[in-house]
Amino acid sequence: EKIRIFESEKQLPECPIIMISGNDNDPQLIRDLLDLQGPYRVSKFMTKPIVYTEFINVLADQLKIINI
Repeated sequence: EKIRIFESEKQLPECPIIMISGNDNDPQLIRDLLDLQGPYRVSKFMTKPIVYTEFINVLADQLKIINI
């Protein structure tokens, strides 16, 4: 949430946030994190263990979204 507040205060575009966690037992929390209208607006939530190639694909997708 602090990242989004900082971006707003500095009038910066939102950066992608990729969250990696082994704690995926709270579906409501994950929905809240991914909610595009919510305070966090996490771009992608991945659960551990992650597969390297999947992570690289997620990074590549996020870079395309921000035109890098």
